[in-house]
Amino acid sequence: MNYASTYMGAWETELFSKSNKHPIAYFRFVDDVWGLWTHGLEALKMRSMRLQMKSIHEYS
Repeated sequence: MNYASTYMGAWETELFSKSNKHPIAYFRFVDDVWGLWTHGLEALKMRSMRLQMKSIHEYS
């Protein structure tokens, strides 16, 4: 196990435990994350502001 896996595991625990809104799909490889979010852009922005991690959102 490496540092990225340890950190991301803790990050995921915090991410999913503090809200009842979850992505439809969520995939992670080491420190890259891909997911499908259907709860609106504002909910995603508010959620990512609480996390101590730089996130890049791409919408389509």
